[in-house]
Amino acid sequence: MSAIAQISEQKQVGFKHILMATDFSPASDRAMECALGIARRYGSQVTLVHALLPESREPIPMDSPRDLDCERFKAEQRMRELAGQISRIGVSSGLRIERGR
Repeated sequence: MSAIAQISEQKQVGFKHILMATDFSPASDRAMECALGIARRYGSQVTLVHALLPESREPIPMDSPRDLDCERFKAEQRMRELAGQISRIGVSSGLRIERGR
């Protein structure tokens, strides 16, 4: 029996959960297309992750709290848009936004 036949008789390899980081760039969009193709093939869940820049450690912050909230708001809005796109193709997804340290 060939190695290929042996592999096909064994349990199929798959992915239960795919973690997909995004910075909303065209390169991230292309990577997401690949991740979603894998997710559709194996019935995987996809969790999108976006990292916000760390808060300033300067004595006088360069960004006001309002600017930081705006950054998070924009990221949340974009992530919800991506989650909607993912849902429309029948893939289960989750979202996570974290601030760097």
